Amino acid sequence: GLVSENTNNTNASKHHLIEINPINGQIKDLNTSFNHSFISSHIIKDNYLFIFSSTAPYDLSKVSLTDYSIEKLSTKNEEFSITKPSLNSSNEIICLQDHGNSFGQLVKFDEETVKITQLSESKLYYSNRLGYGFFDKKNDEYIGIYKDFSIDNSSGNQSTYNSLYKFSSPTFEEDKIFFRPLKTSFSSPTIIDIMEL
Repeated sequence: GLVSENTNNTNASKHHLIEINPINGQIKDLNTSFNHSFISSHIIKDNYLFIFSSTAPYDLSKVSLTDYSIEKLSTKNEEFSITKPSLNSSNEIICLQDHGNSFGQLVKFDEETVKITQLSESKLYYSNRLGYGFFDKKNDEYIGIYKDFSIDNSSGNQSTYNSLYKFSSPTFEEDKIFFRPLKTSFSSPTIIDIMEL
């Protein structure tokens, strides 16, 4: 687990790595701490935990789950963050290159070279950083939820809605699956998570 000393701090704050025993609820401090800006997503690959930030300076950290050593990586680009990472069937990290309130694009992240390769031409609307995206290995496609400013809102207010997108291999062309304004009693409903079954 990760513990932040200050969840409201968008600048670098101290984080601690802990071990949680789900049987008895005991928590063990692993004596590993590091400074990192707001953590928006993470992924485990090959016994390493990769931690991504959604606020400048868009920190990227690599934590060994063997000896708990920490290595700060850099994308050498402070114009975007990496969000919603998922492993595809080739064990590659597929995620969004998130440009904040403007758009996000589907990319492949190479953790060895710390390089990203653009997969989609589509420039999506704002990708909700607290939402979720995953790679469906069975159908070889990436699926995610995004706030969608393109949906016409006849009520006249500034509410935004959600669309479910998928990107199919090998071309990764965008396909909006569904979601129009949701028929609920809530104002401006926002989906913050989806689950893969």
